Amino acid sequence: MGAGIAGMLSSGLNINIDMEKGVHDRFRSLPIGRSAPLLGSVLADLVRYVITVLILFAIGFLMGFRVETDAVSAIAASALAIGFGFALSWVMVFLGVLMRDETTVMALTFIAILPLLLGTSMAAPVETLPDWLRSWAGINPVTHVMDAGRALLTGTPIGNTVTWTLAWSAGLVAVFAPLSVWAFDRER
Repeated sequence: MGAGIAGMLSSGLNINIDMEKGVHDRFRSLPIGRSAPLLGSVLADLVRYVITVLILFAIGFLMGFRVETDAVSAIAASALAIGFGFALSWVMVFLGVLMRDETTVMALTFIAILPLLLGTSMAAPVETLPDWLRSWAGINPVTHVMDAGRALLTGTPIGNTVTWTLAWSAGLVAVFAPLSVWAFDRER
């Protein structure tokens, strides 16, 4: 997840820097769709996420982790994580377009991501968390992604974690992709 966060941060930050340096002014003079520069940045993130997942599986294998289910479940777990990263990238793109300088983008990105990392099942079982943090973990989308991936890879009960992950991912894209394009167009 840490590598994914770095990728998400770079997406918003790179767009912000490109806008400040006038790169996007050149894109605007080309006969391309208004969302093409933003989509290109997010698709580059997608490539980074795929590479990251492959590296994580390789490191996990070297450390002794074995997928306890089948290849389809492993691909599904990977697709869920990559899809959620894609969805979060749109949030970072929105912040990158909206903010005026790169320092603000970096600060707001970390502020936006920090609550998602705290209070999840990523590092510790949710049952071991204090009550207030356990409540947050129950609705935290990262918990759903982690639990879905873990269940798909180890064969433990999935419950509704896949559904929640897909819903969060779709909701984030549905809200932040159009907002990003709107904010980008507003900068014209």
